[in-house]
Amino acid sequence: MDNLMKSALATKLEERFIENREDLLYYFYNDLGCDGLKMCMSWKKANGEIRFSKWVSYDKMMHYAQDEIIPEVGITRREFVKGISHRTVLDIELCIDIDEKGKFDSIKSAAKNICTRLDTLKIQYSVYFTGSKSYHITLKDESWRYMNKSWRDHQKKQLLEMLGGDLQKASCNVMIAMEGAVHYRSGTPKIEVEL
Repeated sequence: MDNLMKSALATKLEERFIENREDLLYYFYNDLGCDGLKMCMSWKKANGEIRFSKWVSYDKMMHYAQDEIIPEVGITRREFVKGISHRTVLDIELCIDIDEKGKFDSIKSAAKNICTRLDTLKIQYSVYFTGSKSYHITLKDESWRYMNKSWRDHQKKQLLEMLGGDLQKASCNVMIAMEGAVHYRSGTPKIEVEL
């Protein structure tokens, strides 16, 4: 927990990243060193069905020029970056996904409760609203990078059990809505909020 309290990485994302997805991806991959980063797109078909593209790793995507087609998704890198709606949870990140109110009056109240507990522990975090119903509370600890994957996932799962959140988000092999991207359910962007 000490690293969570001291982590310089837990600061809020600069607004410029929200406006330029490729800069945000660069920040995750190069500045934070998250070399396992993968992204995908989502879209709604005419019949209302939600579809997701194949996952594309950041390092693979960067091998293509802006107007070159990425074979996994059949569109250019420029089009793919514009359409990215989801990314994987980072190895140094805990994403507390609150989409159930539990014992609270609302999902927002449940999220506020977790924030209060994190404040008490002096842990820095960021809060995002997906525009649908979920709140994502994220915290970063670079020491997680130096643990083997099973131990890191175990520690993250314990924190999620303690704080209350979707246990699937303990893994780096799961997607979350991308910051600033339009959410596939709500049609509004995932934005950082104060609770």
